[in-house]
Amino acid sequence: MRPLGKSMKTGRHSGIPEKESLKNVLKNYRKTPHPATNLPPAAMSFHHGQRLDFPRRHATDEEMSRAREADQKKKMENESKVNGSKYRKKSHFIIGDNVLIRNYNKSRKFDTLFLPEAFKIIDMNRGET
Repeated sequence: MRPLGKSMKTGRHSGIPEKESLKNVLKNYRKTPHPATNLPPAAMSFHHGQRLDFPRRHATDEEMSRAREADQKKKMENESKVNGSKYRKKSHFIIGDNVLIRNYNKSRKFDTLFLPEAFKIIDMNRGET
């Protein structure tokens, strides 16, 4: 969103219409290779690049599969980095425990952080293997 806002402000300052600024931002975004896949989003989405590109960046089936594998690998690395964080702690909750639930519907400054009543755990989703 930051590059979009910056280019829209630059276009407005330069006197370029909003639609043209937006079109330029999207065109440049779609043509720029992604760091994880080394393929531009247009080649990944449209397989043969955009019609406006010259020369078009065609993505072969082999490149597409390598890009998808690299993307999956990067996602797994990021997930393991997040899950291995020193700030993430294993919970010791068990079924039947009473817990307080956070109050996400706070409308005033002095509303409580948690709901006043406790809830009982009846099921747990275990993401561990």
